[in-house]
Amino acid sequence: GHVTKAPPGILSKRIQADFHEAASAIGIPAIDIPSGASHDSAAFADAGVPTAMLFIRNANGSHNPHEAMELPDFMATTRMLAWWLARRA
Repeated sequence: GHVTKAPPGILSKRIQADFHEAASAIGIPAIDIPSGASHDSAAFADAGVPTAMLFIRNANGSHNPHEAMELPDFMATTRMLAWWLARRA
């Protein structure tokens, strides 16, 4: 098949640090991981919009008919995002 490439998006270090603070405050383990996929966030970052991404663990990966994300993981990430948004308001 045809392979395409895009430069990596440079995400906001500040938002990433804030996400780590939120995860710590709520007691959610978090790590930084690179993503080889070309996400919309890279386009936002390239346009000057401060951007970061949250990935939720998923045994089979996303965009997979056998996706295996657990609802408690989704809800924990939602709580973390809400915590961050409330602090930014």
